[in-house]
Order: sequence, then structure tokens, then C-alpha cells
Amino acid sequence: MISRRTNALRRGFLLGLWPGLILLLSACSTAPADSAESRLRQTIAAMQAAAEARDVRQFMEYIADNYHDSAQRQKAELRQLARFYFLRHRSPHILVRIKGIEWLNSERSQARVYLLTAMSGQAVDDPGLLASIRADLLAFELEFQQQGDTYQLSAAQWQRALPGDFLSN
Repeated sequence: MISRRTNALRRGFLLGLWPGLILLLSACSTAPADSAESRLRQTIAAMQAAAEARDVRQFMEYIADNYHDSAQRQKAELRQLARFYFLRHRSPHILVRIKGIEWLNSERSQARVYLLTAMSGQAVDDPGLLASIRADLLAFELEFQQQGDTYQLSAAQWQRALPGDFLSN
């Protein structure tokens, strides 16, 4: 039987670490290769690779030192959650639907990304199947800040999503 503490840690991790992981799957873009959006998406792709490799150290390089989330977690706590999650989950799968990218300044050094994620232990390519599998469905609002030629995740908020949210634009 899984203890309440283990369930609480799992939920905490899913809500704390996945903001970075979920963005990773959105790396494909029609933006020019040298654009700010392209660099943001390249950062997300690198985060995805680190997460899929379960490489906590590499993943955390894309988390800003001033990271915080709506549960008052900071970077050190996020690192612990990542370690715990990667020990318990050998093959995380994430379905991502980006709803929008909003640039917060004219220099495009800060961005807010709105997206939906389905996190499961099995690959899910069809959002129509989400109602029939076990998956954590979340809607995120994430903030990134530019650091050199890359971006780092600096803030995250989330709420539960429904399977039907993935089917609408």
C-alpha cells in the first residue's frame, strides 16, 4: 500500500517539476532559427532531453536561481522533487498542447507560456484517449527569463485540466 506521504510527494513533484518538463515537448516551431521564440523552444527541447534521460543535473540548469511556484517551492525543493520522481518513474511520457506564448517585454527576454499537459507512464499521442487512461492532466502558466542565448524557467502556476481541454484550440 502506498503511504500518504509517498502520494503527497508524488503530487508535489508532478506539480512542481512538470512545468519544465511539459514545455519540452513543444520544441517544434515554424519560427526563424534565430528568433527569440526559436531560442525559447530550443531551451524547452534541451529540458525535454534532460528529463527523458532522467538527468536531474542537466534539467536543473534550465531552472532559474530565483524560481518559485504557486506552492512556494524554490529551486532546491524542485531539485529534490525531480530526484524523487526520476527514481520512481523510469519512463515518463508527456503530451503537451501549447495554448500561447506571451512576451512580457519588447526585448523578448521574458515570456509567459500557457499550456496543457498530460503526464502518464505510457505514451499518449492521441488526446482523444486521455479519458480512458491514467494520466495527470494540468493547465500551466509558466514564466521564462532569458539568460544569454537560452531561457530559464522562473515561475509556475497550475490547475487541473480536463480531457476535453486537449481537444479544443
